[in-house]
Amino acid sequence: MPYPARQYLGKVLENPFPGIDALERTLGRSIISRLSGNEALALYPSQWLRTYREDFLNRCREYPDPAAHALRQTLCRLKGVSSEDLLVDAGIDSLLHLALRAFTNSGDSVLCSQGTYPTFEYFARSLGLEVRHAPYAGTSHDLHCDLPGLLAAAWDIRPKVLYLANPDNPTGHAHDASAIEAFARALPADTLLLLDEAYLDFAEQDDTAAQTWPNTLRLRSFSKAYGLAGLRIGYAQAPAELLKFLLQARIHYSVSHIALWLAEQALEDAQHAATLRDETLVLRERFQQRAKETGRAFIPSYTNFVTLPLSSPEAANRLQWALLELGVAISKPNALNGQALIRVTLQPDVFVPQIARLLFHASGPALP
Repeated sequence: MPYPARQYLGKVLENPFPGIDALERTLGRSIISRLSGNEALALYPSQWLRTYREDFLNRCREYPDPAAHALRQTLCRLKGVSSEDLLVDAGIDSLLHLALRAFTNSGDSVLCSQGTYPTFEYFARSLGLEVRHAPYAGTSHDLHCDLPGLLAAAWDIRPKVLYLANPDNPTGHAHDASAIEAFARALPADTLLLLDEAYLDFAEQDDTAAQTWPNTLRLRSFSKAYGLAGLRIGYAQAPAELLKFLLQARIHYSVSHIALWLAEQALEDAQHAATLRDETLVLRERFQQRAKETGRAFIPSYTNFVTLPLSSPEAANRLQWALLELGVAISKPNALNGQALIRVTLQPDVFVPQIARLLFHASGPALP
């Protein structure tokens, strides 16, 4: 299995503040008076009392459960994953940084596709790591992460960590579950795979989603398919022997009581999650069909966005600025293999006539 950073070898760092919830679980009884945590008095501004319920306000005032025990139990019940193989933190970005802190030392090499989700490289460089790249495969509408190329580079470089997003950001492409599992199992045993599955809910469902692999952290988000991006909450799924090092590296109160509470409610409301996903897929199909009809090139998507290859960086700049003139923000990722791209989040606004006139114009922005 992957080796942790030097500071975790041969020792266990104990969390000094496991929280009231952990104490209740240890004792097997409820704590009725919280006199240990230095929390504030249960007094709230009058405007809050007029707007919010008291149980909501109490969760704002009280420290959360660092172990996220209740949320992990809910995930265990609904997703079929052992609660011991789950770790909750403040979104996938936080989990990426946490994994790099736990499994790398300054100067180590890490590997990713050139132009993939840039936060991974940003965090890696901030920790003094050497970032190595493998190019994407394909061209224009067929750009995708090159699994054979990444695998060959992994055996050549022997990176401590390899990052892969599936479905991919920024292309929206997805490899099928069997290809990802084969890739994970073929990596060097001491390379940790960070498998970013933030958009997995918008791809075809598979029978490997509940599996854990010895060298892999599967990272999931509540931001996309549950609509909780502002709460910053996500989770890692991996064997407990890997997660124990992340537990020693993480900030124990990184996820708020409110975020944990609302994430539990979101999980329990299966109908809402299904509706959000289905309506997103309807938008995606409508967007891609409109692009076909108008001759606008696009990369087939398995996410809640669609990426458009543009004829040149200048064309991408013109489209971005034309939309900004309308007050519309779109993303312009780094070029992949020299291909300029525009990424469009799937919202009903894409079909507003002034916006659609620019997005679906086959030869570029239809400027006045």
